[in-house]
Amino acid sequence: MKTSNPLYAVVVNCLWAPVHEKPNNQSDVICELACLSEVEVLEEKSIDVFYYICAPSGDEGYCLKEYLVLRK
Repeated sequence: MKTSNPLYAVVVNCLWAPVHEKPNNQSDVICELACLSEVEVLEEKSIDVFYYICAPSGDEGYCLKEYLVLRK
């Protein structure tokens, strides 16, 4: 995913943040993000308490907002 004005976030508040296939904790985990990893956020697909992200590995999915801090 590449956007014209990319938004980035850093993983915090955990050692590993799960990235889910769907925006709920019961959906399959696609990958896990290590603390302090940087990810790209697509706000248009983000909902409720989940950001839709693109991981450094290229995997895309939903991560809880409580595990991410947006970069300015």
